[in-house]
Amino acid sequence: MIISRTPVRVSFCGGGTDVDWFSDSEPNGGLVTSLALARHIYVTVNARFDEKVRVSYSEMEIVDDFEDLQHELIREAMRMTGVTSGVEITTIADVPSRGTGLGSSSTVTVGLLNALHRFAGREVAAAQLADEACRIEIDILGQPIGRQDQYAAAFGGINSISVDSSGVVVEPLDLGDEVFGRLEEEFTLVFTGHSRSASSVLSEQPEDEADRLARLRVIRAQADEARAHLECGDLAGLGALLEEAWQAKRGITASVSNAELDALHDRRTAAAAPAPCQEIVQSGDEVRLSELPVPTWTPGKDVGPYITTITVTHNCETGVQNMGVYRTMVAGGREVVVNISPGRHGTRCVQSFHDKGEPAPIAWVVGAEPVVNMAAVANVPYGTDELAVAGGLLGEPVDLVAARTIDLKVPANAAHVIEAAIRPAELAEGAPVCESAASL
Repeated sequence: MIISRTPVRVSFCGGGTDVDWFSDSEPNGGLVTSLALARHIYVTVNARFDEKVRVSYSEMEIVDDFEDLQHELIREAMRMTGVTSGVEITTIADVPSRGTGLGSSSTVTVGLLNALHRFAGREVAAAQLADEACRIEIDILGQPIGRQDQYAAAFGGINSISVDSSGVVVEPLDLGDEVFGRLEEEFTLVFTGHSRSASSVLSEQPEDEADRLARLRVIRAQADEARAHLECGDLAGLGALLEEAWQAKRGITASVSNAELDALHDRRTAAAAPAPCQEIVQSGDEVRLSELPVPTWTPGKDVGPYITTITVTHNCETGVQNMGVYRTMVAGGREVVVNISPGRHGTRCVQSFHDKGEPAPIAWVVGAEPVVNMAAVANVPYGTDELAVAGGLLGEPVDLVAARTIDLKVPANAAHVIEAAIRPAELAEGAPVCESAASL
């Protein structure tokens, strides 16, 4: 038995410029920046005990002559490889095999060719597999699609794929593990629940042919920009470019998007926007707490300015966060002294890290919504997340964002967030507390 595993892909930019009518006529051809995913289509080929052909996909066919197969990709792949009888062929996919926008039909074709060639005892290079897949889909079956999907599936990885009248050139991008890791963490791929044929979208005639050509030229240039962003690790710039590419592509024909997809796009875009508390970020030597409007509450008594505001910590073992209000003196440009007294919930969270010899993450939240301040001083049992309490009072979850340098979630709409760590066994002298009930 032969089993092939072939990846589906996503195109960052350039999709649509790889169709022949555009790439063959443009001076610079077409260009796509494409990434193969860790989602695959599997093809198995096994010898039968007779000369019939059995294929299994979303349907099952058993025929005496492969020419009678309804699955045209399997039929033409068998013809091209010469494996035309006495086999069972199955396809299994991690994702729907048609209409997902991930190039899955071409992935099936490449996987079929690879498995059938191997079954016949031939080891075929990626370029040949991609070229044969293009011949089947475009030349033989007459599908009005481009050439990026076949090459992305055959080569895998992340590539710059150039297409013109002389052929196709695949240039792998040499990105480090750090960039790949950030791509997985910072980008979201959403299954919309819709499926449609790329052929029907690409064959639709635009209302304005000149406008379509102008948009495709913009999209082609964006593929170069996408490569540059990836190679220098500028994923924020890549994200902004993807928004521009979407707006350019959705104007090509009416069927590119619809009201439901537009609404989904708007929700995801809003969710990905920088949180108000992180619109301006300072770190390392840039941090100067003295530049914040931190008051000296009792002149002549306090020895320095104090940040008396919400403090966020979390338990090392459970991960449950805690909020409280703890007296915190600014001791320098990047240092504070926080008074978390024995027995307090914040102290117990900090101690859970110190017991392991680890620094404890802590954040101060300035200018949060009033309900968050109310929850921070609520008398609730230890192990209760006061942000959940705030959500209950508000009637909906509090918008949170991951802190940039420590493992905490903080209110996204706060005016300022100060992130820090309390190192084990590091103590400093604070000033006397001069406040008391109703007097100073």
